[in-house]
Amino acid sequence: MISFQQINEAIRSHEQSLVKMVVLERCARNTVSLSSLTYETCMTKPAVTQLCQLLVAKGFLQRVYSPRDRRRVYLRITTSGNTELKKVKAFLAKLEEVAS
Repeated sequence: MISFQQINEAIRSHEQSLVKMVVLERCARNTVSLSSLTYETCMTKPAVTQLCQLLVAKGFLQRVYSPRDRRRVYLRITTSGNTELKKVKAFLAKLEEVAS
């Protein structure tokens, strides 16, 4: 059985928030624009931009520029972003198993 302390430490070790996971999950499905993420997360555009800059800096997301219009920027999940997403999903599944 997992103790509360182990759960708490595991959450801290992932350094991820639910919103970050939603963004990574959305980007894992296909390339997405900042505007779409703003709409889907119900966050302000500056907040989404800041979050995505953090995820790009950590190497979890990659910026992709439109070949037709360089002003349009899309986001794509990276290999390390997919790895992180899988780790967190496995951790959440373990928590759900313990809770039930």
